[in-house]
Amino acid sequence: MTPELQLIFGTTMLAAGLSYAWWVGFRVWMLRQDLFSIRDELWDAMKARDSLDEPAHRAMRASLKAFVRVAPLLSVFTLLGILAEGASSHHVDEPSDFPEIEAARHKTVSRVMNYLFFETLMGLAIVVGVSVICLLILTPFRIVKTAFSRWVELVMDSTELIAMGALVSQTRVGTTRQA
Repeated sequence: MTPELQLIFGTTMLAAGLSYAWWVGFRVWMLRQDLFSIRDELWDAMKARDSLDEPAHRAMRASLKAFVRVAPLLSVFTLLGILAEGASSHHVDEPSDFPEIEAARHKTVSRVMNYLFFETLMGLAIVVGVSVICLLILTPFRIVKTAFSRWVELVMDSTELIAMGALVSQTRVGTTRQA
């Protein structure tokens, strides 16, 4: 390989590595901003109804807060780890009297699902692999998307996510105090 080609190849690899490193941080920032936006919209809607102290609202805010804290650690493997341990739900299975909470819940699940499965190479590989298997064996892409949404919902409702968010928060506070 000539020195010119080595330089071009090396520069391209360096640019790709730097771009990927930038993208990883940027997509975490985008996820957090979207979750803050969902949380703020929910807060405004519940304040307008004078229902900020509703248990369903508090549970939804706790899940959003945990997702924001865990965002840098959130991956397909984190999702699978929580599911493998058996995600215990703190979500009330009764239909909510507040459509605002259900709308915020749907937005959160959609955003986290996109973050995990459509904004990473690993997630895209899993979606393509499962889609191919489902296309060949079961049914089309919609079932895969529904299953992934349900997994994200299970993790969102899990007490493990809340505990993980609290642990991350405590770790950051401990690290800040030591410095």
